[in-house]
Amino acid sequence: MALDSQAAGLADLTGAGVLAEIGDDRTRFANDRALKAYAGSGPVTRASGKSIAITHRRINNDRLAAAG
Repeated sequence: MALDSQAAGLADLTGAGVLAEIGDDRTRFANDRALKAYAGSGPVTRASGKSIAITHRRINNDRLAAAG
């Protein structure tokens, strides 16, 4: 996962904010989905039997979730 000025949709200020929030150790997150889960912007899927519910996370990192 490369997070630099080449990342689509990240301007200089937004990219700096994201980098400040997640730190410089990008290996903490196995993939993009792990980073979205940390930010709290990824969906939560709960399944039980035939029922499937997709909801949003109630607890999140507001600064990362706002960045995208």
